[in-house]
Amino acid sequence: MSLSDAQFAETINSQGGASRHWQTHNEPPSKGYMISEPGAEAMHAGPATESAVAAHQRDNTPGGGGEIYQGGWSDKHPDTGEPTTFLDVSKRHNVPWHEARSIAESKGQIGSFHLPSFETHYSYRDMPGPQSNPDWESKPDRPSNYERDADAVPEMGSTQGNLSGEQHSLEDVMRTIASGRMERRGHAR
Repeated sequence: MSLSDAQFAETINSQGGASRHWQTHNEPPSKGYMISEPGAEAMHAGPATESAVAAHQRDNTPGGGGEIYQGGWSDKHPDTGEPTTFLDVSKRHNVPWHEARSIAESKGQIGSFHLPSFETHYSYRDMPGPQSNPDWESKPDRPSNYERDADAVPEMGSTQGNLSGEQHSLEDVMRTIASGRMERRGHAR
């Protein structure tokens, strides 16, 4: 189905995100990963609008081959916490996770949007953690639970340590590390 600028904006607002082919405006297949192309990201305060979507497409000329899409999603602004619409130019890659992760890392992107699950899989998180917990293990065809969700930390029981006289759980330490990585790398899809 082809999405007009108004329909695309409405889909972003009602579903939290959307993608449409750059030229045909058709929705993407439900397979593969969307990986943002650097330099074409835009942020707009508030919900997506028809004019913001049209301006983003008018102001960007994607290069290179492949399946090129306009992407958009709603989230909070990383600095102000205010509702914000993010727009980008993405390419669809129908490859296994380890290849998508490598592509995203080469482009300096924090994550790849997995079309079948409608989730962002984080490329920069290779957190081995306790070797006994399979949730920490990333496989060539599947990211770990932690790579799938910025707030998900595998259950680690009551593992705690003492730092400067204060008790800290391993979960708190891993959340702090992940938060620091997000702050250093910026917020991208």
